[in-house]
Amino acid sequence: MTKTTKGEDQTFEDALSALDQHVRQLEKGDLSLDASLTIFEEGTRLVRLCESMLQAAKGRIDQLIADTDGNMRTEPFTDDTTTSGRAR
Repeated sequence: MTKTTKGEDQTFEDALSALDQHVRQLEKGDLSLDASLTIFEEGTRLVRLCESMLQAAKGRIDQLIADTDGNMRTEPFTDDTTTSGRAR
């Protein structure tokens, strides 16, 4: 769990679910401009929170690698699909 700026505990799944709800509300298009901006700002905070949690989880993952002799070892996970911290 991660502390949010609102002082509540929020899991990745909770944050992602809340973000999904915000997107659905915005896609309906029936909110006032002020309400839309408030929800958008909260969505932006949730995106940053989710990205932070994913980066923290990624740092905790180790790969199991077999060397040429068949011996197993672990190495830190490296993501070959990213460039400059962003997914391709």
